[in-house]
Amino acid sequence: MNDMFRPGNTLKVESINYNDKASKMLVDMGITPGTLIFVDNTAPLGEPVVISVRNYKLAIRQKDLRALKLEKVA
Repeated sequence: MNDMFRPGNTLKVESINYNDKASKMLVDMGITPGTLIFVDNTAPLGEPVVISVRNYKLAIRQKDLRALKLEKVA
């Protein structure tokens, strides 16, 4: 599992790879550059990741989140 997606981490979206298939879906869900993402939980094997974004929760695969350049916020 990617350490970035550990429960309790807060991540900031730095940029989006618009060539990735998942990017349109992520933008449609409100995940845009500058958005803060809070990692709520992960499934036992690391997939999916449950995140809070803009006052709602999403269960999303780590492979889809790879369309985002994320920075860990202290």
